[in-house]
Amino acid sequence: MKKSFNATTPRRISEKIADYCKELTGNEASYHAVTPDSSSIVGLCFHNVEDHINQFGGEVQYGWAIWEFPNIFLTAEFHAVVNQDGKFIDVTPQSLGEKRILFTPSDSPKPTAFTENEFLPLVNHPMIEKFIQCQKGKQKLCADGSQGGVKHDSLDREAVSCMQKYHAELNRRTKTKDLRSKRKAERRRKKRK
Repeated sequence: MKKSFNATTPRRISEKIADYCKELTGNEASYHAVTPDSSSIVGLCFHNVEDHINQFGGEVQYGWAIWEFPNIFLTAEFHAVVNQDGKFIDVTPQSLGEKRILFTPSDSPKPTAFTENEFLPLVNHPMIEKFIQCQKGKQKLCADGSQGGVKHDSLDREAVSCMQKYHAELNRRTKTKDLRSKRKAERRRKKRK
């Protein structure tokens, strides 16, 4: 089975996430339902919001969608939602089918060019640092209009490899810890006899 290495909506707003959002925008983050229109397209939030406003009214609200790879890293993606009478609505379908997003509003205007994601590692590990470097490299290629291609694919493979190595190391550590615990428990049992 192939393991997925995608970030998703955080389950809860931890202190680390709250601080990250305050640092990004000066605002708090909150959860908002994902309710795409029938014509909405994954990854095209600015277009989807504009279409929704033209049909149903409301105003655009720019900010950052916060994604988490639990206990490993946070990433913030510049995003747009509809502000309908003070209530934020995400009209863009999400690639992993999330039913809600974590969003922190920003006073930033619509970007004139590709806006790269922000990353915050939650662990200090060289494989996670390298993974984030690969992700940033892929985004730079996108910003330059070079999405896809050999360099992009190479960075993608390297990012996946970094995450696989990180998880393999975690699994080894867990197995070693479990084995030590079993041996210790066995020694205690023998002493009691």
